Amino acid sequence: MSDRKNMIKKKKQVEELSSLIKKNKYVTVINLRSLSDNILQSMKKKLRGKAVFKVYKVAVISRAFKATKFPDKILNLSEKEPLGVILSNELSPYQINQFFRQNEVNVYAKPGQLTEVDIKVKKMETNIPPGPALTELKQAGLKAAVQKGKIAILSDAVLTKAGEKISPTVAKVLQKLEVRPFTARVFPLCGIDDEGIVFSKEILDLDASIFAGGLGSGFDQAIALSYNTNIPIKATADLIVSKANNQALALAVNRSILFESYAELILSNAFGQAMSIKKYKNI
Repeated sequence: MSDRKNMIKKKKQVEELSSLIKKNKYVTVINLRSLSDNILQSMKKKLRGKAVFKVYKVAVISRAFKATKFPDKILNLSEKEPLGVILSNELSPYQINQFFRQNEVNVYAKPGQLTEVDIKVKKMETNIPPGPALTELKQAGLKAAVQKGKIAILSDAVLTKAGEKISPTVAKVLQKLEVRPFTARVFPLCGIDDEGIVFSKEILDLDASIFAGGLGSGFDQAIALSYNTNIPIKATADLIVSKANNQALALAVNRSILFESYAELILSNAFGQAMSIKKYKNI
């Protein structure tokens, strides 16, 4: 493609994305690295009707952000790396990330991939016919034999331990056995709302239950501080007034300070004391 055609294409993409940004409340930028096309297509299909899913180079996104006065300093990435942009009036960046969390998919291992846990293969019967595959399974460290015309795995085995890299042989064997030991999901890089507030990937990846628990704990502490220091806020105003009233009442009664509001109670207290003195002094 000539430079001129490339410039025209990029200009159209900038105009397209700028228009979409203006029409939608929320923008979420996602990383497409290491994601297969079938995973992306699956995500697009599930988001259809709720969000628009587009793929652009960083240069296009950056220019569109500037054109719409969106912050673009968040895109500190190589301009050659394509990124996904999800635009929606319904789903916030946080909800988009939760959607991706709930739609993780199991994927095959790749040669050279580092494992975080032991990769195991259980004892099983397979549908693999006898042949070269039997040798490959044994080379990967499996005890295998032909049973009933098919290859069977005779015992459980660990093919790759945590922290080790997947060998080409193990990767091939796992695929033959249809064992998908890894999960893949889309990871947002950032999110932006219609007020231009930027949410980092760390914020978007917060666990909602922990976040809610933190808010609850903070609220409880604020209530306690307000009540104990007599600094009224909307949630504690009635409690503080009630506490002050009780303290005033206790002071008035104990010191016999006559106030119209407490007169009856003070007189009643004085009468009780008088009757007590009369009883014990035989007056």
